[in-house]
Amino acid sequence: MNMRSDQRVLVKKTWTAILPTADSAASLFYQKLFEIDREARKLFQHIDMCGYKRRLIEAFSYVVDGLDQPDRLMSTDEVIE
Repeated sequence: MNMRSDQRVLVKKTWTAILPTADSAASLFYQKLFEIDREARKLFQHIDMCGYKRRLIEAFSYVVDGLDQPDRLMSTDEVIE
């Protein structure tokens, strides 16, 4: 599925607005994840959540930065391997 130019602009604008509060956004992401799937919390029981939150923000940034260059992003096959 290809994104239209206006959709890419909106995603980038939104991400730029979120970045100053990225740590809080990542915390909300994991809070919602654990609300939806209580079992998921067990997977993170002995994990440094600060590191995971940072990597989540880095991953989203990578994807948002690559919206104009989709070939730069990994294919699904690469992720699975």
